[in-house]
Amino acid sequence: MSLVLDRGGTQLDHIALAVSDNVKSVEFVLELTGVEVTLAKRDPKDFYWSAAIPIAEQSFLEII
Repeated sequence: MSLVLDRGGTQLDHIALAVSDNVKSVEFVLELTGVEVTLAKRDPKDFYWSAAIPIAEQSFLEII
């Protein structure tokens, strides 16, 4: 969990959800919530591939 200091105090930056299949997980989120999620462009040099879903003004759920 990453916390960011804000004038109003401390707030949640993001929550990461580790999954075994990003594509199926994004489809599941769409089916469950109706929220369209776009996977980030996959870079072969990165050790992970993720998608972000906004859950508040400055917070998001990361599917990784």
